[in-house]
Amino acid sequence: MYRPLHRPLAAAALLLLLAAPAAATTFVGLDDGALADRAPLIVEARVIGLSPAPGMRPAIDYRLAVEASFKGGPAAGELVLRLPGGVRADGVGLRLLGVPALAAGERTLLFLRPQADGTYGLVDLVLGAFVIRGEGDAALAVRDLRPARRLVRGPRPRDGSRHLRRFGAWLRDRAAGIERPADYFVATPPPAADKYALFVSSTLPPPLGCGGGGGRTIRWTAFDDGGAVVWRRHDGGQDGLADGGAGAFAAALAAWSTAGTPVRLEDGGTTAATAGFERPDGVNALLPGDPNDELPGRFEGGGLLALGGVWFDCDELASWGGVEHHVAFESDVVVQDGVEDFLLASADPQAAAAELYGHELGHTLGIDHSDDPEALMYGAIHDDGRGAGLQRDDRDALRLLYGAAGAVEPPGEPPPAPAEVAAVLVEETAVELTWSHPRPADGVRIERRLEQGGFELVATVGGVERFEDSGLLPGVTYGYRLQAISPAGASPYSQEVEVATGGSLLPARPSNLRVAPTSPTSVFLSWQDNASDELFQRIEMRLDAPGDPWVALPAIAADARSASIGGLEPATGYRFRVRAAGLLGESPPSNVFAAATFAEDAGCTAAEDVLCLLGGRFAARVRWRNPRDGTSGTGSMIPSTDNTGEVWFFRPANVELIVKMIDGSRTNGYAWVFFGGLSSLEYWLTITDTVTGEVREYHNPAGTVCGQSDTLAFDFSAGGVAPPEPPPASPPERLPPAMVPPAKDGGCPADGLSLCLLGGRFRAQVGWRNQHDGGSEGLGRAVVTSDNAGSFWFFNPSNSELVIKILDGRRVNDHFWVFTGALSNVEYWLTVSDLETGVDRVYYNPPGEICGRADLTAFGDVVEPPGGPGGPDDPLPP
Repeated sequence: MYRPLHRPLAAAALLLLLAAPAAATTFVGLDDGALADRAPLIVEARVIGLSPAPGMRPAIDYRLAVEASFKGGPAAGELVLRLPGGVRADGVGLRLLGVPALAAGERTLLFLRPQADGTYGLVDLVLGAFVIRGEGDAALAVRDLRPARRLVRGPRPRDGSRHLRRFGAWLRDRAAGIERPADYFVATPPPAADKYALFVSSTLPPPLGCGGGGGRTIRWTAFDDGGAVVWRRHDGGQDGLADGGAGAFAAALAAWSTAGTPVRLEDGGTTAATAGFERPDGVNALLPGDPNDELPGRFEGGGLLALGGVWFDCDELASWGGVEHHVAFESDVVVQDGVEDFLLASADPQAAAAELYGHELGHTLGIDHSDDPEALMYGAIHDDGRGAGLQRDDRDALRLLYGAAGAVEPPGEPPPAPAEVAAVLVEETAVELTWSHPRPADGVRIERRLEQGGFELVATVGGVERFEDSGLLPGVTYGYRLQAISPAGASPYSQEVEVATGGSLLPARPSNLRVAPTSPTSVFLSWQDNASDELFQRIEMRLDAPGDPWVALPAIAADARSASIGGLEPATGYRFRVRAAGLLGESPPSNVFAAATFAEDAGCTAAEDVLCLLGGRFAARVRWRNPRDGTSGTGSMIPSTDNTGEVWFFRPANVELIVKMIDGSRTNGYAWVFFGGLSSLEYWLTITDTVTGEVREYHNPAGTVCGQSDTLAFDFSAGGVAPPEPPPASPPERLPPAMVPPAKDGGCPADGLSLCLLGGRFRAQVGWRNQHDGGSEGLGRAVVTSDNAGSFWFFNPSNSELVIKILDGRRVNDHFWVFTGALSNVEYWLTVSDLETGVDRVYYNPPGEICGRADLTAFGDVVEPPGGPGGPDDPLPP
């Protein structure tokens, strides 16, 4: 059933909606499989900005940074989600409560469909949006169905919080044609029901709210002096009903007009107007069949049935009962196309339509869902033949909002103030307010302030003595005060109470910063973004000289994991660090990384297919060939440090090769070359010494993933000057490989020692022993490259020693594939754990060897593959 917003102590009374503006969605539940099948694109994304959509139609454009893709799209990049509703620049508002409102910095899981204007829309609106709560393996995908009303008839699809990693894996499998049980639901207690709640207009600036004019309720004033609101039906009529819906709509209008209040809704016949939610047109219209295609898709056994909304002006206010309200001036109800299937499946189609229409009309009057199971405004459609009849709870709500019939101004005395107000922190960012009041049926306005700021109205509830305020900022202090309201007016304010939220307001610090010079005047930075709540990130730099001050560069996107910096001085050393910035502060800095730009006469010029190494003296290029289909190409370069870079063939997230050069001049007078492959394709690595013109080419035959090392690659004595030795690294953590902690319990941690791959399903750790220094031991430090790849360093963060990649090959052979590429000949143990099945695989590299490996049967699933061509980028070895 419908899950209400707050948690009161008692059950059953009325809900009032006073919103900016009010609207609600009616839907028939969809299971996750049907929802996923309807969505061409499913992504995990962070909101990095929002703005009004172009034109006069109220709509909000959310700019999203894609962090993972589960179906139909790339795992990175940006897109725009356009959702209807909001406040236009001229102050005219239309808010549709069945449409989610997203916040900047919020992480989301979205089921999307492309739109003709190049933006994306949500599949079935509120059904297609989940908010991500928590971090790492504790992250949950939570869907908010509070503004929506569900159909009672028929089986109810399972719902509740979903474990994000397991849900993501399930979605990927379904997109690949692999069907398996839903194993991702998390048991959470259902929230208690509300009595009534009054929604208020937002104080956020347009397009989300009314700015300083917000924080008010919304109601029709036409009834106060004996007037009526005239409704019309679109002349196209309602399919599935013999009279086109005329009788059902007349019954719904009459139900609200005979409740002992001044409310009068009149039937004005039919209209050809179809403006709907596009713009106010002076017509309050019922629009069956969704003539403007404002509701996504079509009703096909599940999904949206109807959406109703009310128009208002942020600047037009009226006082009633001692409280200022926004004035409603127009409403529309849009009915989904295909709803005739729902009506024809009913035992009484006319009564089902009357209940559907009557419920949506209640929302346009300002009434939200009731927790009384018998009420017309209950959060589920009964479809039991009762039609649009009002119950006591519905009538009580209407009287509180509009008064009794014949009363121009509410009689009586205002209520007393709420007493015994208390605020208790029930979660890190959730507060429970309790109070007492001698007249519980009165409404209670709840106002909140942040730190020492001004109070703003956040909700109005009634019939209850408890309210939960969730989604607050961490690590700050909130103040609350309450005020009772009734048709007779408002009470004085209660005493103020304060409560401090838990956690830290600052986002998590970035880590694993690496810097690679790319020219005499530029460098390339890459790092690991560990925060999910930052608004932006900032790079800081200084000269590599004692006492030089740090300088903050312009802000970059919240989801950025790399950046190029130009305008530097040639042959100059710099130090860099990165911070994540939240609402009220910045994180501690990342690790500091030192790098020097190339000299002006450096022979290497970095390009997409050229990797410059060791001060720009050496240029590396790769070309590849797929023996299975004869295709070939050149590798694309991603610089990591001055001596290391990665190479991809098909897409940036799928690393195929890692290349490293070491200045060995102090050991044997040579520059050393190491490379490790994650691909079984044939490829050629060519390295050119730009000082001497000498060239070395290394060949990897098809079907081989063994890397190579050449410690006599280039003789530094043959010309030129060896680059400076990299700065010393901090000592590695000493821990015998056998003491690597188990990975089966607690999920995959962001501990700097673990690579979490494929949505966190797999965890990789490595322990090493150095036979060259008498047997020192330690754990590899993890560096994330993408969702399916990463590397480890042992001795110096500039020197990657091992790279790993995991691919989902189940469409080919029912298994996940593990590829490793080595750049080190020390002894090591790589442990890869499947956290869903508890299976571990240990890959051992004996001392003196540098071979990687390809394990195409590493981890299996008990699934029935659909068969057919296709699979990961890497072909099976020939």
